[in-house]
Amino acid sequence: MSQSRLVQELQEKSKEVKKYCLFLKAIETKAIKLSMGNHLTDKNKIKDFNPELEKTLKATVFLLLYNLIESTIRSVIEYIYDDLEKNHVSFDNLNQTFQNHIIKVLRDFSLKDKDWQPGIATNIIIFAAEKEGSFAGNLDAKKIREILGFYGIQVTSQGRTTRNGNDLEIVKEARKDLAHGHSSFSEKSRNYTSDDLFAIQKRVVLYLRGIVQDVENYVNEQEYLSLPSDNSS
Repeated sequence: MSQSRLVQELQEKSKEVKKYCLFLKAIETKAIKLSMGNHLTDKNKIKDFNPELEKTLKATVFLLLYNLIESTIRSVIEYIYDDLEKNHVSFDNLNQTFQNHIIKVLRDFSLKDKDWQPGIATNIIIFAAEKEGSFAGNLDAKKIREILGFYGIQVTSQGRTTRNGNDLEIVKEARKDLAHGHSSFSEKSRNYTSDDLFAIQKRVVLYLRGIVQDVENYVNEQEYLSLPSDNSS
């Protein structure tokens, strides 16, 4: 059975972070060193990485991981809307939770009432899809559950193996501190070993895999559609 686009994208992007963490491990264990000088004349020196530079490199993991989180959630939202477009689903056929979310999105962009009436069918969904995907650097497990809840998706990817997604908050706060200059790179990673960062990376990826699976199940079962009872008076 072929993998979905969502799974393939997550695998490829998560490989980049994993390789970087392995690179950090090699630096920490002195398996990789700096070669400085003229290699053509053999007048070069082999040196360990400067400890402060090593800390700076470690802090970059938080930026890579947050980028992975945001890109994954943006992709799953696009995946939902792509399926709606492919199946020519109209606004009227969406579940009530999804309808309410779309109306809020359109109202937030100051559309007049006549522009978001249900009768314009798929156009309203396409317009809403174009306005989705701005997270303002605030994604963590709680926010992801809230966002997916807008579509009627129940997040099941929680448990001891992912610490219920608690690492996503660590990543979000670290990224925010670095982006706004509240902490230097060396300060932010001071208390983390390469093994710590590798473990965080692993749990974050596991959590995102669970999210991808939840969204795939939702789309495959067309749970975005309204139930007969939703339309009954």
